[in-house]
Amino acid sequence: MSAAAAAGNGIPDVRGKRVLVYSLGLEGRDLATWMLRQGGRVTMSDTRSDSQLADAGAVPPPGLDAVVTGKPLLDADGFDLVAVSQSVLRHSPALVRARSLGVPVTSQMRLFLQLCPGRVIGITGSSGKSTTTALVGAMAAEAGIPHVVGGNIGEPLLGRLEEIAPTTTVILEVSHTQLQYTGQSPAIAAVTNVTPNHLDQFNWDEYVGLKRNILAHQASDDVAILNADDQTSRALATSARGRVRWTSL
Repeated sequence: MSAAAAAGNGIPDVRGKRVLVYSLGLEGRDLATWMLRQGGRVTMSDTRSDSQLADAGAVPPPGLDAVVTGKPLLDADGFDLVAVSQSVLRHSPALVRARSLGVPVTSQMRLFLQLCPGRVIGITGSSGKSTTTALVGAMAAEAGIPHVVGGNIGEPLLGRLEEIAPTTTVILEVSHTQLQYTGQSPAIAAVTNVTPNHLDQFNWDEYVGLKRNILAHQASDDVAILNADDQTSRALATSARGRVRWTSL
């Protein structure tokens, strides 16, 4: 994709730009590697100590400008873009500061949905999303459908974009924190249920709003699959822009 086309799709043109990636976790490393391949000048920041990162097997990719660990997340002043993994909450002081500086913020899931050429099935919910994602992947395999499974289950997929064709079905488990920054929805979005969860991170209305994001940006010919037996999931139908299909026991 050309730089002009990428910019037109809201994808940041990072060539020669200073990019700050928060977190050396799986998503952060996936982000940093992608940014480096696009010609970005990448710095990574993580609050964990070097020993904690080593225990987690978090090895920074080669080619970084700098890696800052064991300190509060690095200030975004002087950077052209902040890219975050799902572990960094949108109301964290570092991101509040970045937004106050006018520095754009993107995420691993946001970029993947913007760049993915295949048809995406996204599955979220307070419980059952991992099992459902694995089952859909198994059904695709049994049916001989070219597919990949990833997202919050398995491995991040930015690094596998070259393997994904327009005929590939991409089956994603999507967590509430991955939905913090998305501006695009999967063509097929499924919500297993929405029950009180992670209320140490967000209040109830915020949490429901994050789950709603999985279908909020769908087109009219997309499909939202909702749980008719779950009151909150059922209420999400009023936000659906595409066709609604129901599951029920």
